Amino acid sequence: MESVESIVNETGYKLNIVVIAAVFLALVVFGLDRLLQEPAETVKVGQLSEESAEAISDSETTTEPASSATIAVLPFADMSPEGDQAYFSDGIAEEILNVLVKVDGLAVASRTSSFQFRNRESIGIPTIAEELNVRLVLEGSVRTAGETIRITAQLIDAQADQHLWSETFDRTLTTEQLFAIQDEIATAIVNAIRGDLGIKVGETQAAQMPTANVDAYQMFLKGRSIYRSRVALDEAEQTLARAFELDPEFADARAMQAAIYTIAPEYGYALAPSPRRSRELSREMASEALALDPD
Repeated sequence: MESVESIVNETGYKLNIVVIAAVFLALVVFGLDRLLQEPAETVKVGQLSEESAEAISDSETTTEPASSATIAVLPFADMSPEGDQAYFSDGIAEEILNVLVKVDGLAVASRTSSFQFRNRESIGIPTIAEELNVRLVLEGSVRTAGETIRITAQLIDAQADQHLWSETFDRTLTTEQLFAIQDEIATAIVNAIRGDLGIKVGETQAAQMPTANVDAYQMFLKGRSIYRSRVALDEAEQTLARAFELDPEFADARAMQAAIYTIAPEYGYALAPSPRRSRELSREMASEALALDPD
């Protein structure tokens, strides 16, 4: 029995020695780590080389200037009497943006970035341009009255805070005229960049008119606007269904219907008897859209 106790005591003593040694070693390592870190933490800017200090100063006080061939298209203002056609004015601005994106040598701010400045024009175009890191800003307005439409557009050089170009278009409300105006605005912008700023950019490409039915096109723009908000997806689907009914060749309307049926169950909208059936309908509509427009 004494032999067993002796062994236990000896083992406990050895364990104590090991524990004490481990703690001591940990304290030594911790202390060395602190000593090695302190010089880096206490370096003063005055102790750096002149080049390093200047580099830090420059990075803190300057930003990369916007390239001359950069533009943002802001959402066009809805000037309709009821003020309920923002989807239409947004659609006009977005189509112009889509035309400008295809111009070689011209960088265009994304729709998401530009459209966040809706109703924030009071902060000033130079400030908006600085936040978007662009030099040029296109703003405008849309007003419809019966069978006529008025679109006003202004191109602003934010660096000089002055207009480079502005125009008002009064036309008959047809899809042909709408897309013609969009092309004219894009061409005028390119000409201003070349002539007033002396910057070489590519040619504009004519926007592809997805439908000749102006009512179907307006329904499409409205349905697309609702779809993007991810609310009232049932209303968006009905609106796009109406657009496709007005023009059974309108591939974009059918494609967006397919998109709605894909996401509807996730947002709590029962557009079909079951989520599985909703996805099946989505695939069917997508196939129809591709058959109408393989591109």
